[in-house]
Amino acid sequence: MAMLDLLPRWRGRSLVVGRVGAAWVMVALGGLGSAREAFAAEEAPPATATSPVATQALPEEAPPAMPPPADEPAWEKRPATRRGGFTTGLLASAALGMASGYPLDLKKIGRERYYTQSDVAIAGTGAFWIGFSLIDWLSVGLGINGDILGAPGLSGGGGAAFFRAEAFPMWSFGGIFREIGASIDAGASTALFTSAEDESDRINSGVASYLGGGVFYEGIRVWHLSMGPSVSANYMWSDTVRYGNIGLGWRVAVYSDSASNVDKNNNKNKNTEKKSARTD
Repeated sequence: MAMLDLLPRWRGRSLVVGRVGAAWVMVALGGLGSAREAFAAEEAPPATATSPVATQALPEEAPPAMPPPADEPAWEKRPATRRGGFTTGLLASAALGMASGYPLDLKKIGRERYYTQSDVAIAGTGAFWIGFSLIDWLSVGLGINGDILGAPGLSGGGGAAFFRAEAFPMWSFGGIFREIGASIDAGASTALFTSAEDESDRINSGVASYLGGGVFYEGIRVWHLSMGPSVSANYMWSDTVRYGNIGLGWRVAVYSDSASNVDKNNNKNKNTEKKSARTD
């Protein structure tokens, strides 16, 4: 009985001892955790304060904007350096020519007895035209010409109205080559040759086709005038005529925007550029 009475007391004391031991264990574990945190805090490097401005990446400076490349002016807008504006010209030549054909009569066309052919004879030709110089190396216009053939036994000549184009194909070579040009004419013409004895029609073209051309040099310049020698040829044909000549002559052309004016403008531009450069 005495042992049974002690058993409840022993159990109560064991519970008390167990609770006390558990409390000590919890305290010990808590201290260990605090020690670890303190040790970790000592080893960690001190935090440095950073400003918001420092953390933001500075924007890169954009390169200066390049001006857009200047567009090269179209050929029709480029300023003239030698020829430009309104133009007119005159050509006079001594030539050699030859004519053949029939009278303008249906009963005589194609019949040998009415066919006439001249010898090669001395002729004189002249031409006049007006137009525009589109650019230094190209001009177009309208013109007229006339010629006289001094063939033995015949008297007469012809005339034409034509469209004219002049080009300077060696312009890009510069220098004297810029003064060498070529022309081509195309249009309508008429020619009439009569007998020197009875003045009857021997060759009558009616309305004929016309084609002409030449090469020339115009490097002699005075004021607005450009002049020089020329070699030219023309030919007209129809059912009743074949007539052509080739000649050596002198040509004079006038350009409203001539080289003299261009030189003055260039000098003015150069002086203006020099003044602006000094001011800067």
